[in-house]
Order: sequence, then structure tokens, then C-alpha cells
Amino acid sequence: MQATAAALLAPIRASLGVGLQHALKRLPWAFTGTMFLSAALVFSVQPMFAKMVLPRVGGGAAVWTVALVFFQAALLAGYVYAHLLTTRFTFRTQIAIHAGVLVLASFFLPIAASPLFTDPPASGQALWLLALFAVSVGAPFAAASATAPLLQAWYSRTGQADATDPYHLYGASNAGSLLALLAFPILIEPMLGTQAQSLSWAIGFCALGFALMACGSLTLAAGGEKVVVAHDATRASWRQRLLWLGMSAMPSALLVAATTHITTDVASAPLLWVIPLALYLAAFIAAFSKQAPLSPRIAALILPAAVVLALVSSWVGGDWRLQALITLSALGMGVYVGCRALYDSRPLNGGLTEFYLWMSLGGVVGGASTALLAPVVFDTTLEWQLTLALCLFAVPLAAAKLTRPMLIVFGVCLALAVLGTIGALAFGPAWIGNATSAAVLACICPAIAAGRSRKLLAVACAGVAFVAASLPHVSAPFVGRSFYGVVRVVDSPDGKWRMFAHGTTNHGVQSRRPETALVPAGYYGPLTPIGSAFRVLNGADRLHEVAVLGLGAGAMACHARAGQSWMFVEIDPLVVRVAEDPRYFTFLSRCTPNAPVIVGDARLEMQRQPAGKFDLIVADAFSSDAVPTHLITEEAMALYLSRLTSNGVALIHVSNRNLALADVAARAAEAAGATVLHRSYMPQGFDMANVGSEVLAIANTPEALAPLAAEAEWRPAHPKPGRVWTDGYSNILEPLLGRLFSRHRAPQHI
Repeated sequence: MQATAAALLAPIRASLGVGLQHALKRLPWAFTGTMFLSAALVFSVQPMFAKMVLPRVGGGAAVWTVALVFFQAALLAGYVYAHLLTTRFTFRTQIAIHAGVLVLASFFLPIAASPLFTDPPASGQALWLLALFAVSVGAPFAAASATAPLLQAWYSRTGQADATDPYHLYGASNAGSLLALLAFPILIEPMLGTQAQSLSWAIGFCALGFALMACGSLTLAAGGEKVVVAHDATRASWRQRLLWLGMSAMPSALLVAATTHITTDVASAPLLWVIPLALYLAAFIAAFSKQAPLSPRIAALILPAAVVLALVSSWVGGDWRLQALITLSALGMGVYVGCRALYDSRPLNGGLTEFYLWMSLGGVVGGASTALLAPVVFDTTLEWQLTLALCLFAVPLAAAKLTRPMLIVFGVCLALAVLGTIGALAFGPAWIGNATSAAVLACICPAIAAGRSRKLLAVACAGVAFVAASLPHVSAPFVGRSFYGVVRVVDSPDGKWRMFAHGTTNHGVQSRRPETALVPAGYYGPLTPIGSAFRVLNGADRLHEVAVLGLGAGAMACHARAGQSWMFVEIDPLVVRVAEDPRYFTFLSRCTPNAPVIVGDARLEMQRQPAGKFDLIVADAFSSDAVPTHLITEEAMALYLSRLTSNGVALIHVSNRNLALADVAARAAEAAGATVLHRSYMPQGFDMANVGSEVLAIANTPEALAPLAAEAEWRPAHPKPGRVWTDGYSNILEPLLGRLFSRHRAPQHI
């Protein structure tokens, strides 16, 4: 009987054995595909969820830098979990525990911003954001992020020919990360709303769970439970661990600083978030490849040159596209040199989970130092110049010997520094600071040429930090920094004007002459769209209740007339402090001394106002030159319209030197049921009293806009066809390309 049963089962066993052998032959592909999927999920959720929470915190650039820190910390948590799992438990137990973790994490799907967090606090916004991210997305992200070290540890048990060096799987991980990042702004964001994105991610997470269990089962079938993973003969020293920590902290800090440097002046949007992060990953992939695409010596030549150019660019200024290119070049080279030093110091496969653990910890340290600590310690965005200086410490690690050609390149760097300083002397008022920068940059090249002389490097880096800190303070009565950016009060070289700068853009200007001090100027002068709207509506006695969203220096206050009731909304307490201080500006104290200034997000505060209250709403909220996208969506326009009286008007300020936002805002307003007028003003020459600007006027009825329509400059808006921006959908690529290839000049900026 037993012989008969064995004879019957023999073909089945043989068939299963053949199937298993085929499956084991495809085992590397299974691991590679699973690694690719997990990386794509890990990096697609970052811009997806950060965009979800933008409307809750005013849409500032700091949202993304805090998000980077959170995701780095969650990645560290995933790596700690993977390290403990693979070093403390048997292989079967590892599979069982990870299956349970994946199931528990699935209860947080689909991903959405937690309803427990609605209004951000007046202070401590970064910690509030971190808590929001942790509650909403922390569990599934950490579970997915553990895949990379976990799969590599499992693969080392498979007996494959390359099992002793599974770092090639890290290439698949980085490729998935890079493709997901590039796909988000180009394909995912333009095609899917946030709800569809969240549902798609949940489906992908479930697929990842099944793929991970399949990899675990295949490893068991290959005899992985019996394999004892070889460890390094010598445990990593603390000096080695600190090297891993430092060389991973530097690229992370450089990434956060570069992202802040770029996005503050354009927009806080996924496209501009992912470009630096994608470049970071591309440099990481190149550095961790077996055949380095760029030799360490060549990298040691290029990095100092890129640092010098980036420093000169940040001090002197210029076209934003050129500055962005220089910034990204320095970022890419800094990341490559630091990560190549990491790769060259990697351990054998037995120590890879500890290696990834320290590397992830370094990422958290670097990111947190730049995104959380720097805004508290520095009153300007000093972290960009400081991280540029610090990345020079990686040069001696990349090049063991510096040759004569390298010295020639360093001389070229010095020449570039001198030329940049000459340009600053010719076109910029801060000549003392720029002259000092030339001296410091002259010290950098010999310090780098000294190779392993860390003392000279330290002196050069300290000099760079000193100059970077001193430049913004030259002739500046006030410099301060908050979660939302850097605020400066600056006097013009001729002493006739005082300007209010947020980031790199001036948001208010006041005459220093007593007879014209209370005449609104800049974007709000009598010839500008906003100035003309106040003139017309005040003349028709149409204004009684006025709300201004975005304070700046408070210049609009001097358009107020007796008997009117005004209200200002400003998200940044530092802006309020400066605008209300008569030592800096006197618009508020002299023209609307009793008007309330509410600190909070414009949309959240307008939702608290009663319907049909205001005769005029002016949406003039900017972060540097960036208009928060959640203030020009269809839902935002519908909110403005609902808070207007029957004859009320809302003015939407859409001036931006980098984005063509008029069509985007006009489409959203029309979708909300508004009648829309458009006016663009461009003076023939430079005029501080009347600065070029672009404004939309919207209302519930054409009759409400009749006084403005009577003037030839105000014309009906005819936006180009396109998809309407909503809270769930925006596509920053459209206005970016629209401005880049427009035949019309961007609005003038002061």
C-alpha cells in the first residue's frame, strides 16, 4: 500500500521539484523586482503625502524640508527594525514577524492626513508637522522602508553566486526610487488626484506584502534557513562608524539646504521638491555602482569648483534658472563625493544592516540639523553656504593624492571667485561683504590643495560661514527667520526707500520722506492694478468691510478710508511683528491702528468668517516669490466668493517671475462660478513707487465688476484651456513652462 502511494506521489513530487527549480532560477529577478517595487512606494509617497498636508500649514517651502526629515527618521526606524530582525531571530521567525508588521501597517491605508491635526499652532509648526506625518503615514512607510536591508540580508542566504555581495540589489532600489520620483510630477500628479494616488499606493503596498512573502518562501526553499551568514572578521570600529555617520549626514544636509534654496523662491510643489531629491538619488546610484562613472580624482577636481560657483552665485544673485543649475551641480557633486566615500568603506555582507543603520542615522542627523536646527540657530538661510563648505571635507577622502593639474583647477576656481566679486562690486551695494568673500574664497583653494590638512580646511570652512552670515546683515536694520522664511528690512542705496523682503522678494516698500511716507507704493501704488482697484472702488463708495490675506509691510492699509472696517490675515508671526513696529514701517500704526491682524492660514481663517461679509477680499499671500497653491484652487476661489457681499470683489495677486499663474487662477475662478477680469501692469522703466504686477478681479456677478470693467486696463480674462487646479490636483509644470517660454516679460520685481 505504501509502495503504491509512493509510486502515485512520485510524479507529483517530481513536477513540484521541477517547478521549484525553475522558481529558484528566477530568484534574483524576484528579489530585484520586489526591491524595485518597495523603493517606488517609499519615494512616491513622500511628495504625495507632503502635498496632501500643504493646505493645513500655508503651503510654505518648509513643509517639504520637514517632510524630508520625517521620512529620513522613518527610514531609520525601518532600518533599525530590519537590523534587529535579521540579527536576533531565526529566518522563519523573521518571515512571520514581518508578515505581522505588514498586516498591522495596512490598517493605516489608504493614506490620508489625520483629522486629529487641523489647525497648526502659532509656534512649533515643525514638531506639529512631524506628529501629523507620524500618525498619518509613519507605520506603512516604516514597514515598506525596511524592505531594502531586509531583502539584502535574505538574499545572502539564497546560495546564489552573488549572494556574498548583495549591494547590486541596492541599485535596483535606487532605480525604483528615481523612477518613482520622476514619474510623480510628470505622470502621477498631472493624471491622478490625491484620492486616486492614495488608493493606488495602498494597492501597491498590498502587492509588496505578497512579493516579500514570496521572496521569503523561495529563500526557505533554497535552504536559506540553514545558511549562516558570514560576518566581518573584525567588528566595525567607532571611527569607521563615525565616518559612515558623517559621510551620510553631509549629503542629506546638502539636499535639504539646496531644496530650501530653490523652492523658497519658486513654489512649494512636488515638481520642485523631487528635482533635487532625484539628483540626490542619481548621484547615490552612481556612487554605489561597482564601476564608478566618475573617478574620485576627477570628482575631487570638480567639487571645489562647483562649491565656489555656488557660493558666488548665492552671494551675488542673478537669473534664477542659472542659480538653480549651479545649485543642482554643487548638490550632485557633493552627494557623489560623500556617497562614494561611503561605498569605499562598506563592510562585507554580514555587516550590511549595521552599515545601512549608521548611514540612515547620518541622513537623519544631516537632515534634522538643516531643516529643524538651522532655522532656530540662524536668522538667515546660512545652512546652504555652511553645507557647501562642509562638503569640502570629503575631498581628501575622494582623492588620496592631489596633483599639479588639480592645483591649476583650484586656480581657475579662485579666478571665478574674483570675477564674481568684481561683478558684485559693480552691481551690488554690499561691496564690503563681497570683497571679504573674495579673500575667503582665495583661502579655500590652497586649503583644498593641501589635501589632508584638516586644519586648513576647518579655517576655510569657518571663513565661508562667517562671510555667509555677515552678508545679509550689511545695511539691514532687521534680519529674522521663522518657520516660513527669512524676513529682512533693507534700505535702498540712495536712502529714499525702506523695503520689506521675504526670502529673495520684496513685499513692501515705504518712502523715507515724511510727505510721501503714507502713500502706498510698490505693488500697491496708484498706477498698479491693486492701487487702481482701491481708487475705483473707494470712489464708488463700495468698500465697508475689507479683508487682506497676506500682510507684508502693511502698505495696503493706507488705502483705507474713514468708516471702513479692515482685517488682516498673516500666517507668519515674524511678519506681523515687523509690520506693526513703527521703527521699521508706519503703514499699520498710522493708517489702520485699530484693524485686527489675525495670525493664521488665509483659507482656514476665511472659513471662520460669516458668509457674505466682505465688500473686498485681497488675496496677496506670498512666501518669497511663491504663491501657495492652495490659495488659487477652485475650492479657494469658491471660498472667496462665498464670503463676498452681492456686490463684493476679490483681488487675486498672481505676480510671479517664475510661474505664469494668471491662467491657472482664472480657470479655477471660472470653475467656481466667478466672473473674472485681468490686469497686468508693466512700467516703462524702473519705478519704486509703482512696481509691475499682475492681478485678477473676481466676483459673483458681472455687475459687481462693472466699476473696474469701465476702465480699459481691466479686461475679461480668457484663460487657455486646461485642467482646473483643485485641492486634490495641481500641475506646477504648466505654469513653470508657461513662464519659461512666454514671449511676455514677467512682472517687475523690486
